[in-house]
Amino acid sequence: MITMQPPSAGSLLPIPVLFSIMGPSAARYGHRTPEPHDRPAALPSKVHGANRYGAVALVSFLLSPFVADRLKYGIQLSAAIDVFGRFNRTLSGYDDTFSEKFHLCYEKHVPSDWIDNPEKWWPKIYKAMNTRFSNISDENEKLCYIFREFCGPWHWMRKEILDLLSLGELEACGRKKTADGPFSIIELSLFGPGSEIKFRERRLTIGKLPFYDVRIASHSGLPIHCAMLAYGQQQQVRNYLGLSRIFMRGKEKEKYQLRFDEALLTLQQDIFALLHEGHLRAITAQGQHPIEAGAWKSPQVNMEASAIRDADGTWQEFRVLSPLAVRKHPDLLEWRPVSAPSQKPALPAPALEPSGKPVFQASDDSLIQFAVDEDKRRAENGEDLLDMRERLLFLQKYRPKLSENHLRTKLMPQIRERAKRENVHLRGQGHIKQRFIK
Repeated sequence: MITMQPPSAGSLLPIPVLFSIMGPSAARYGHRTPEPHDRPAALPSKVHGANRYGAVALVSFLLSPFVADRLKYGIQLSAAIDVFGRFNRTLSGYDDTFSEKFHLCYEKHVPSDWIDNPEKWWPKIYKAMNTRFSNISDENEKLCYIFREFCGPWHWMRKEILDLLSLGELEACGRKKTADGPFSIIELSLFGPGSEIKFRERRLTIGKLPFYDVRIASHSGLPIHCAMLAYGQQQQVRNYLGLSRIFMRGKEKEKYQLRFDEALLTLQQDIFALLHEGHLRAITAQGQHPIEAGAWKSPQVNMEASAIRDADGTWQEFRVLSPLAVRKHPDLLEWRPVSAPSQKPALPAPALEPSGKPVFQASDDSLIQFAVDEDKRRAENGEDLLDMRERLLFLQKYRPKLSENHLRTKLMPQIRERAKRENVHLRGQGHIKQRFIK
């Protein structure tokens, strides 16, 4: 017999669920360059201007303990279905159905404990269904059937993730034997049929050998929407997913649109800040060429296709890598066990990095605006304005191979023109250091 528990009013899942649901399109899976008719997950013009591909300015960013932990050790197994829901075409298909059933469970008041932990509740409910619901009311019987619909796509998503782990598409580590032991890599063979795996408990057991606090990562990197859920601030992820999965599917969708847009904007700013500051790294999907950190200051990104527009205006599909070690790319990443000192890991240049100029670098127009903005900031704060040498060093953060000749002959005339148009004072032409006084 099952004791039915009433749902908590307005309760949401305590862990990230899934990305917002969009209709299928080829651009979502990176099979072609996104065109203007595709639908990116960018904010409307009322939030960040007319750029529909989501150019988002960086904000000051403080790395939270939650995000720092995931960067160092990987994504908890308990969040695997949530984070990897848009990892590939197969998972995205299950994710669409899963989202529909999640919303149905919310509307029909299925207990939140069931939705939160299907591994625990589905076996009990399945047993009750086989005994023809003895001692269960008709109303609770209906809830069981609704919950069964929810468990279907959940089961297939779980199976797909385990298949990816067993094939080496995803990597895993865990604390071997004891819950406070050091992390060890979990071999692919341990994800076979002989193992007992509990997503919610983050535990894998094979025979008498347990692994606790199991973490996973992708050696090929995450699409940007998966990375946004993996490394966003925990409360912001909850807010965004609660809105996208429940309120944006209901009859009062327009009422919550602005809150949804603001939550998405915050998560975009977080992931771009992590990339800009080097906590995460991005590479192109084709060729695995690195994308410079400076490209993430004001990027144009198609969130659905996980593509960024480069200096030439070309859309390039990319993936986001974390500092977590994975075996298949020792030249890109390294394994850092729990005993390693807590410091920002160095990210060596990939072996596949092409010679010559970087794949992604700021355009001339972007450099001009960066220079004007920096002088404006310095003037407002009463700091020394940039001289030519300082301006060159500043702009080389966004284009490392920028030459002094190019700056003097090509950029400076336009920098002066734009500064005059925006009423920004520049340092005089002499070599005497001047401070702008308002």
